[in-house]
Amino acid sequence: MRTHLSFCRKRAVSPFLWALFLCLPMLFGMTPLPHQPDPEKEPPVLYQIRFEGNITYPSLVLREQIAAATPSLRERLFRRVGAYTVDPDELQKDAIRLERFYRRRGFPNAVVVADLRVKENGRRASVTFRVEEGLAQRIVRSEVVIHADSATENRIRGDRAFVALVNNHAMAEGKRYQPIFTTDVTGAFRSMLEEMGYPWPEVEVVAEADKEAEGDGDAELDQEAEGDG
Repeated sequence: MRTHLSFCRKRAVSPFLWALFLCLPMLFGMTPLPHQPDPEKEPPVLYQIRFEGNITYPSLVLREQIAAATPSLRERLFRRVGAYTVDPDELQKDAIRLERFYRRRGFPNAVVVADLRVKENGRRASVTFRVEEGLAQRIVRSEVVIHADSATENRIRGDRAFVALVNNHAMAEGKRYQPIFTTDVTGAFRSMLEEMGYPWPEVEVVAEADKEAEGDGDAELDQEAEGDG
């Protein structure tokens, strides 16, 4: 059994190399790189979104109508919040989106204001959307007008399914006038007439606001549906 032993002589490290090793942490660890942003000049991150004054629709529904968002818990833990910096112009657009949401659902005078608050450290912000829904616009009269000969009109009006649709559609008398449902109403009447044997019916919703009711602060509305059999 043979044993081989090898020896190497330890070389002295050059003082220049030691100086280079000592300078590396200063060059890459302690000195900020030129492309790194200044944290003090960065816009604050949006951490909280609130709604006040909303009665008809809960905050969860209104939250789905806006573009603003807050970082998740995971993103907060890993400090990945760069995509959630505050944009005041975008918050104003969100307020307009909420106003349109209300107005298309029967609140023509709805007003929404975005109240932005920045924390003392300047790095966190919260926004509160203050909602004034206003009075709802109600339908006081709903009439279905059928443009056809008397025999055809009597046949249509005598159908039980048609009568049920007239009494229960989204723009029936007493309901809140919601323009967003116009397509649903015309589609329902069109499908009903097609099932009754009228292949190309033309259905239109004609709405007219009651001007006299506006002086009393109560929004009233007349609604008519026209169909050609």
